[in-house]
Amino acid sequence: QKAGRIRTETFVDEATVRFRHQASTDVAFPERLVMFWSNHFCVNADDTVMAGAYEREAIRPHILGRFRDLLVATAMHPA
Repeated sequence: QKAGRIRTETFVDEATVRFRHQASTDVAFPERLVMFWSNHFCVNADDTVMAGAYEREAIRPHILGRFRDLLVATAMHPA
């Protein structure tokens, strides 16, 4: 149960940071792209603890770049 609680807390913390960032940014279009690609290249529900890292490490760095780089990054990420 402790591991499950830690995973839930981690997911909530990551989601809170994401939503605060999205609400306070001056560049809304890239944030919409992040939401779109995060939804499109979603991770398994068992990997919710990795969801924040997945978006930060695989999607955000390539959001305005080449689709091929985004595709490779999402496919190679551990999440």
